[in-house]
Amino acid sequence: MKMTKPLSALAMAISLLLWVCGMASAHQSTQPASTSSALTNAATKTCSGDARVLQGNAKLIGKPGGFSTPSKNVRVTADGAAVIPSQWGGASALRPNLDQISVTFPNANASFHGVVDTIGSTQIPNVQDYLMQEYPGKTIIELPGSPRDLGVTKGVFTVPASMSCPAGTTQVP
Repeated sequence: MKMTKPLSALAMAISLLLWVCGMASAHQSTQPASTSSALTNAATKTCSGDARVLQGNAKLIGKPGGFSTPSKNVRVTADGAAVIPSQWGGASALRPNLDQISVTFPNANASFHGVVDTIGSTQIPNVQDYLMQEYPGKTIIELPGSPRDLGVTKGVFTVPASMSCPAGTTQVP
């Protein structure tokens, strides 16, 4: 199992377990998007819908993200995403599931693994409300490691079965 970058102990254990069970290949969030997910198992569900995918601020990679607390530091990663918590059932629904969410954007050959931040702006007041008004019915996602803005594109979301699908998506049977 080749690892291209360090993983947390939990992520490494999950990757190893999935590899041993033959359910998925090694962690590939830095590889081109595919239609399979390392999270595919009985504890997840798949949702699908259009997303507005913004190019994020790469200068934030490695810094504490919007879900950091005094007891847990959640750092912004190149393969993670920033989201609008209200589109995902609120911060309390997201917080225990941050590292269990992944999305592929098959038409844009991109993906992310793990929610690491909340969408914010020092230049646009109430940027989350603004984006939801500009792109109604779309899940808003920001990718700090993306080399470009992806516009509006289809997303295939893998989320824990205990979560609702994010706003703008529907569960795939």
